[in-house]
Amino acid sequence: MRHTSRIGMVILGALLIALSPAAEAEEAAGTPQTHCPIMGGEIDEGVYRDVDGKRVYFCCPSCFEKFDQDPQSHIKRLESEGIEFANAPVPQTLCPIMDEEIDSTVFLDWEEKRIYFCCAPCIKKFKKDPDTYLKTMAEKGVTLEEIPQVDDAANDTEPAKKTAHEHH
Repeated sequence: MRHTSRIGMVILGALLIALSPAAEAEEAAGTPQTHCPIMGGEIDEGVYRDVDGKRVYFCCPSCFEKFDQDPQSHIKRLESEGIEFANAPVPQTLCPIMDEEIDSTVFLDWEEKRIYFCCAPCIKKFKKDPDTYLKTMAEKGVTLEEIPQVDDAANDTEPAKKTAHEHH
């Protein structure tokens, strides 16, 4: 009788684990997209469209035209097949300090990212506690821009200046 109780407890435990919310969430989580919704070929992660917060990948840019005719039907089909799309990046539109619309001329380059603000005083406040503001933006899903790369040689319009060592 004890042996039967133990088996029953093991079975009951297994059922509870299988029916737990964590197991349901794991089952509900889809498979990442690996194939083009149009041609079925392997995706190129550099070729995509962002639609309603979802990043849809393609095998080549030629597939855009057909997809763009009815993006929702392609998305619904893939979701019904258990495909889970990557989240599209959320551009920064609000000041991390005041939560007001940003001014694209007011920014700070911080740790290889460009952060925009609504006004110059907000930059000073950000510098006092950057981790808090960066964390808040990350929690909101905001994707910060990379600092634009500037080619100094291309922008150098002045002739090279001689240093004291070049005078012979």
